[in-house]
Formats: sequence, C-alpha cells, structure tokens
Amino acid sequence: MNAHDPRLDPVAELKANVAVPFERAKAMPKSVYTLEDFCARELKDIFAKEWFCLGRVSTFAAPGDYVTAELAGQPVTVLRDRDGKLDAR
Repeated sequence: MNAHDPRLDPVAELKANVAVPFERAKAMPKSVYTLEDFCARELKDIFAKEWFCLGRVSTFAAPGDYVTAELAGQPVTVLRDRDGKLDAR
C-alpha cells in the first residue's frame, strides 16, 4: 500500500469521502473490505475499544433471554439473569 497515493490507501480514501458534502459522498472503497492490514487495524483501533449495541432492551425482556456475538475476535454473551439484571461477558 502506498500512503502517498490516496487511491491505494483506504484510510485516505475514507477521509476524502467524509470531507465532501453528503450528497457527493461515495460508498467505502473496496479495499476496506479486502485488505487484511485494514481489517487488523479496524479490529484493534475500533472494535476492541468502542461500545457496540448487541440488541435492544426488549430483546432481553425475560430472565434467560440472551444474544451471542463475536467482537474483535472475542466471543460475547449478553443475557438477562434470574434477578432481571443484564449481564455481558
């Protein structure tokens, strides 16, 4: 990847895309879906550090209701426990 040529740098392409008015914005470049380096950076800098919604509270209406997911390569379970509290691990 050549960081000086924005056509070859997905981060530069994304920055250029968000710098224009919404009406002129384009979809994300193909490279953000295909480059392993970009995926690793995204996992490290975003998915491993930020909060993510795994369901609305109504998803966990009754004790025992749960959802499983994988975030940043880690398995996550969210469930409503017997006492009615939400727990995520």
